[in-house]
Amino acid sequence: MTRPAPYLFDVDFSRPEPPPEPERPAAAPEPPRPTVDLDQHLAELVAVEERARAEAFAEGREEGYAAGRLDAEARAAERLADAASSLVGVARTLLAA
Repeated sequence: MTRPAPYLFDVDFSRPEPPPEPERPAAAPEPPRPTVDLDQHLAELVAVEERARAEAFAEGREEGYAAGRLDAEARAAERLADAASSLVGVARTLLAA
């Protein structure tokens, strides 16, 4: 058996100190609750949806206009080519006579 240390203070170096208690992390504070009124939130959602619908309509209209313009230009080019070929035919008959 070990005998107690003959010191004049209360620390016994023959036995180790117990390990310190692990520090527990502080509980995270609860996040603040949203303060937006439900009616206001729903109104904003409706406004965003209407804005998205209007933007999609405008995009569709622009795309349709561009497609129509390309189609009209292609038809005009076809008519011009037909008219030019008929003029070439008339010119050949006049020059051949």
